[in-house]
Formats: sequence, C-alpha cells, structure tokens
Amino acid sequence: MEMSGSVASAACPKCDSAVREVFLEDLYVVDVAHGGESWDVAERKIEAACSAAIFGRHKGLKVIHGYGSGRGHTAEIKTRAVPLLNRLARRYGGRIVPDKRNPGAHLLYFN
Repeated sequence: MEMSGSVASAACPKCDSAVREVFLEDLYVVDVAHGGESWDVAERKIEAACSAAIFGRHKGLKVIHGYGSGRGHTAEIKTRAVPLLNRLARRYGGRIVPDKRNPGAHLLYFN
C-alpha cells in the first residue's frame, strides 16, 4: 500500500489512528546485498520493506546494501540504494543516516 505525504500526518486507513504515534522501538531490516539481487529486485525489496516498516509501526528501516567497493552487484546496489532512500525519506517525512555499526548499511528513520 502506497502512502502519500508525510507519515507524521498519516492515519491508519483501518482504525484512523495517527501512524507516527504508535511506532515501535525496533527497526525493520531488509538485506539486498547478500542474495545476489539485481538492482530491479533490490529496489522492489527496499520499497516493499519501507511499506512493511511503516504499516508494521517500526521506527525505521535498516537497508543492508553492501560496501559497494567498486566491483560486483553491491557496487550498483549501494550507488542506487542511497538515492532511493533519500527519495523515500522525502516522501514519508523521514531522514536517512549511515549505520554507525555497519558501513554497508543505511538507516531510514520515520520520526
């Protein structure tokens, strides 16, 4: 399910509760670096994980995209995943930050 506008003003379509008020404390995690995914598959997985994180009331999304060290599929995935996460952050009123514990991952926080 696609949401438009900020998550801050979004209401659950089933119960009309404010979505942001009920976020949990954990992150939803998606790994698109270790399964040999193409960019098209990785992009779909990231977008689906973002929706699942929002509707599962997670505080954010952790995307493991790999180091992107120059060769192989993780180079393309990292190069394209960060701009995608920036677009998702703008769409949902969130922010992205590099994962301090894993240089091959970024975090998208919804609040």
